[in-house]
Amino acid sequence: MKLESLSNELFFELFEYLNGVHLIRAFHDLNFRFNKLLFDHFRQFQFDFRSTSKRDFDFICQQYLPLIINRVASLSISDNEETPNLFHHLLTYGFTLHQFTGLKSLSFFYKKINKILTESIYLT
Repeated sequence: MKLESLSNELFFELFEYLNGVHLIRAFHDLNFRFNKLLFDHFRQFQFDFRSTSKRDFDFICQQYLPLIINRVASLSISDNEETPNLFHHLLTYGFTLHQFTGLKSLSFFYKKINKILTESIYLT
């Protein structure tokens, strides 16, 4: 049995247990069907950057986020030892919070939040 023969519903169930970055690394650009499944998944689920390496974060920002930025429903950003100052890195790629037009949930895991609050006042 080939992986591609599994139903879309089964993939959506599987996607719920995996980190968004790992999903993109594993399934993006395999074929049209998997790209569509990923797009549909991220319209409904959280995109969590809390435990993402800087390398993976850069890959997502450069290759994938521009394609789905208006479809992301939930975003979690942190400032930890593995990925310090992720919000600043997001801004250096030219992204702003108001570009996330489908965003319903935004979570920051930061010790110093002043700059983030300044950017967040533009959200409606």
